[in-house]
Amino acid sequence: MSAHLLDVRNLWVRFNRDGEVVNAVDDVSFHVDPGETLVILGESGSGKSVSTMSILDLVEAPPAEISKNSIFYDGADMSTMSRAQRRSINGRRISIIFQDPLSHLNPVYSVGWQIGEVFRAHRKEVRETDIHGRTIELLERVGLPDPPASARRYPHEFSGGQRQRIMIAMALALRPDILIADEPTTALDVTVQAEILELIKRIQAEDGMALILITHDLAVAAFMGDRIAVMQNGRVVETGEVMQVLSEPRHSYTRALLSARVGGEAAETRSEEVILRVDNLSKEYVVPARLLKRGRSVSALRDVSFELRRGETLGIVGESGSGKTTVARTLMRIGDATAGTARIGDTDILQLRPSELYAVRRKMQMVFQDPFSSLNPTMTVEQILSEPWIVHPEILPRGRWRARAAELLHHVGLKESHLARYPHEFSGGQRQRIAIARALAVEPEIIICDEAVSALDVSVQAQVINLLKDLQARLNVAYIFISHDLEVVRGIAHRVAVMKNGEIVEQGPTSDIFERPQHPYTRKLLGASLRDFIPGQRH
Repeated sequence: MSAHLLDVRNLWVRFNRDGEVVNAVDDVSFHVDPGETLVILGESGSGKSVSTMSILDLVEAPPAEISKNSIFYDGADMSTMSRAQRRSINGRRISIIFQDPLSHLNPVYSVGWQIGEVFRAHRKEVRETDIHGRTIELLERVGLPDPPASARRYPHEFSGGQRQRIMIAMALALRPDILIADEPTTALDVTVQAEILELIKRIQAEDGMALILITHDLAVAAFMGDRIAVMQNGRVVETGEVMQVLSEPRHSYTRALLSARVGGEAAETRSEEVILRVDNLSKEYVVPARLLKRGRSVSALRDVSFELRRGETLGIVGESGSGKTTVARTLMRIGDATAGTARIGDTDILQLRPSELYAVRRKMQMVFQDPFSSLNPTMTVEQILSEPWIVHPEILPRGRWRARAAELLHHVGLKESHLARYPHEFSGGQRQRIAIARALAVEPEIIICDEAVSALDVSVQAQVINLLKDLQARLNVAYIFISHDLEVVRGIAHRVAVMKNGEIVEQGPTSDIFERPQHPYTRKLLGASLRDFIPGQRH
């Protein structure tokens, strides 16, 4: 009998892909006790998520093959449990926060109903009136504004960070013994990240809950962890106390992770030519009337103005719901502006008819925040990367499509063999790399990157940022780089605009924003960074 609350022993998970056996998890062992935080750290595809999903029986077998007698909860072998016994543990005693909130929230139900469903499924004795009250309390605890109104809204009405907070509320609803958190704050801005991590810490202390935290973020690992297991290629290569491992790493891979960060500053721009000028951009959403309630307008953007020069990177930072993504979607004409102009040359792109947007979209591309939703699940990677050339056949002869697609994958750290695979066969970070490669396919003048590296581990972040810098140096491409990661923005942006509540509260050269911030909100953002918790990486 195991002495640990959860004990994983010599776990292996294998997949048979086209006759080739892939060891996704190879002889992995770890344990966690009540009140303890175990961090599982590694790059995308290292086996972190598969290891923990196996605990909750979320890896479909077949096609996967999973070792028996490897997972013990409170001394009991989970592989010998009946389905009813597993259901009494999964979701109730052991809960999970997934990496990608949009694909795990039902778009046709309000978030309040979905949180309530946790109680209906696992706590049938709880009355419906009590479920509503608990739902409001959970939404308030994870920091969503106006919890009663938020409970009535649907997933698509929230920003990426707000959707992740909803997932956290659902996972914590039943106060589980063990919480598995798979990149729970990847999509959150720095201030909310710190708040959510503190929230999890507080609940853990109050309830004696064990936490298994999966992350690629060294700062989060240092801030949250008691012990750490570093994974590479399906194996645990190093374990120990968090601060001991991060201060004196023994394995070469751990040392490589610690040394991989976005560094340096953006090179000086060579051009003063303004290729995009945005003036007084405003956007209002109309909230339709409901029974006994009037309709109303909600201001998402108010008088947003900035310029983008050829070969320049403008970083846009701010909290979830501040309007960063709304700026991007409005410029791409995914949504219409209420007022203002956005000119490329003499053309106001906000006034163009849909039939006139063809040439503009050749010049301006976008990498979305959520790669799983922006990649067609029925298409192979080769088809996804080739699709822009179907729309813009003047770019590349058909006979060169495959070679160019393979080259794009190589640029973002993937292999030519990945061309034949589908999006669901990749980790979250790998899917984002594919989305970046697709945006590069038409060689645009402007790329809008909406949290383009937020799902990537630190070493791949550095690779992708360096790739974007290299492309900028060679092609003079300009970027609007939206991110909640201040360190990444500092490493790539020439200028930074800080947004709050739909307005730009401060903008200027990157060095001025980071070293001499003027607005109190900017100072608040900079003060919320967790990077100082990493040994040897203090500013």
